[in-house]
Amino acid sequence: MKISGKLSRRRFLQIAGMAGGGLAAASLAGYAGWNALDALPEPRPAYRAESESSSSGGPLLILHGEGADTFSGEYLGEMLRAEGLPWFASLTWNALGETPLENFAAILLAGGAPDRAGVEKLTAYVSAGGQLVIFKPDRVWDALLGLERLGGVYDGGYLQVNLDHPWTAGMESAPLLFHGEADLFRPAGCEVIAWLADDSARPTPQPAVTVRALGRGRAAAWALDLPRSVALSRQGNPAWANQERDGRAGIRAVDAFVGWMDLERLDIPHADEQMRLLGRMLTMMVMERLPLPRLHYFPAGSPGLLIATGDSHQNTPQVIEEVLSLAERFGGRMSVYHTPPMGPKWRRVIQRGRAELAEVPALGAVVSRGINFPTPAQVAGWRQRGHEFGVHPYVEEGLEAGWRAYLKSFLGYGYGPVPPTARTHRILWSGWVETARVQAAFGIGMNMDFYHYGTAFQKASGEWVYGFFNGSGLPMKFVDEEGRLLTIYQQVTQLVDEHLMKMPWGGGWAGLNADQAVGVAESLLRRASAVGAAVAAQFHVDPFAFEEPFASNARRFMEGSLKAAVERGLPIWTAEAWYRFAEARQQARMSGWQADVPGGSFSLELADALPAEVAILFPLHRGGARLQQIQVGGVEVAFTTVTQAGMEFGQVLLRGGRHQIDVRYGESG
Repeated sequence: MKISGKLSRRRFLQIAGMAGGGLAAASLAGYAGWNALDALPEPRPAYRAESESSSSGGPLLILHGEGADTFSGEYLGEMLRAEGLPWFASLTWNALGETPLENFAAILLAGGAPDRAGVEKLTAYVSAGGQLVIFKPDRVWDALLGLERLGGVYDGGYLQVNLDHPWTAGMESAPLLFHGEADLFRPAGCEVIAWLADDSARPTPQPAVTVRALGRGRAAAWALDLPRSVALSRQGNPAWANQERDGRAGIRAVDAFVGWMDLERLDIPHADEQMRLLGRMLTMMVMERLPLPRLHYFPAGSPGLLIATGDSHQNTPQVIEEVLSLAERFGGRMSVYHTPPMGPKWRRVIQRGRAELAEVPALGAVVSRGINFPTPAQVAGWRQRGHEFGVHPYVEEGLEAGWRAYLKSFLGYGYGPVPPTARTHRILWSGWVETARVQAAFGIGMNMDFYHYGTAFQKASGEWVYGFFNGSGLPMKFVDEEGRLLTIYQQVTQLVDEHLMKMPWGGGWAGLNADQAVGVAESLLRRASAVGAAVAAQFHVDPFAFEEPFASNARRFMEGSLKAAVERGLPIWTAEAWYRFAEARQQARMSGWQADVPGGSFSLELADALPAEVAILFPLHRGGARLQQIQVGGVEVAFTTVTQAGMEFGQVLLRGGRHQIDVRYGESG
């Protein structure tokens, strides 16, 4: 046997041992490669470090209490990051000390009742021109906010944006679902931004969101705990964790949403719209001091995003290649979540040895015959083309045990490193966030298990509905029951082939044919581009390997969905690329911000790298002035006018690195 000179003697002995079945143990027992077949990724922190939970400065300050009150404070920071406003510092009352509040254009108070000195300090801050937002305010703030407390609460209802207010033009007019209690007030000198309402769009006389001018500043209130409500909307009811509620065997994330979502308005991302209302309020409140910039949600200023994914259960490389090539035909890239064969260690040795020998000149043509599993070289090639090849574990025998077993198999076949996103087989879910916590500890950074599937999405009338069952089309980090942020994002999968169409293994709850399923995809992507959402799609790899009509239906659905995304100007990305974009976007920092109000100019320095072009937006109008010029690094750049949630912005595209940005406003023509 002639061996290429590129192989060392040791490498040849390893490969020969792998190829020899029982000889494998003897030939590799002394090598690290044998032990590596059982290696797992190094454990990673499941929770964000305290230093990572607050951005390093900016014109906004989150001020929150200690202990249980940190739920709203830490998660409020995650909301601001998701809204493209990572320009904040975060402090507790105890850490505030002598921090000069005038350094901040706005302060958001989330949890904790301050002492008299704290109330006086923030009241003076508002009177001197500061902007204050308080969530579910303690009664010590009633006078400052211009509210008369009525007693009692409004439990788990809706809020209706007051579109007659000058700050809310173009925002969502339908009632928006919230979770938790809202205190009941009567306006007593404040303006109403939104009213409490019921599901028939009838507002009550009680306000949900208000603002009051005081001195040179303003104080705004949300009658509800918005951060907690957003977390409950996104992650389901924690009281229903581990309960079977949809009548289908196996506990999934969707079980915590049965009776928790608004099936009549599932096409509205309720949680996102309320975060956008907060973002709009902050923009308008600080406008006199600075035009608050924001980072667009999606790469290159696109109106939305399609995340193409496909679960693969021991499919051949030929079938996987067919699906990936189909994504590439539409300019897209795809995440494949693969379940490797389980079995004894020696079997992985043989398989891996065959894959290694298949790459050797003169041997490859012979050895590769009959290989029906992806080889490490093929996986590496798919990744080089921009695709993601991740793990799809079974956890029926236990959450952590399942992850350990399938990671060992995945790595043992040479498919490492483990990518940062994953979906669990049968989308089984434990606890409120236990699955997310375990995945985070294994190095997973984005979870795709919140999944549109089953009878939970059928109305009493029999109609099937589609949309944003967790109230969102944006990625945000999970939060646990105590309000601590995990290191893993939640990204819902809204477009699911096995829900829409019958698959070889069953499914097909909606009973649609391929063309009807494409119609759902077209409608959902149209809606996503209108409201600003990322849609994750499940294009199973498996049916491409089955007899007709399953293969042709799967192909028709995937082609139609990808075509609809292209027609809407939506990039088609892997979950891994989306995760890395979301992570980098959260790390953006603003420093050196200065405003010259009389001259109408504003400057800032934006730092930290982004993996793709990101759009930064400045309000197009500032009082009676209009955005006239944006300079980046001292060079004027053209900006485009875009509308986001009814508000106009000037937008420029930036890549990573440091950027000195200067903005000038002038009288409108």
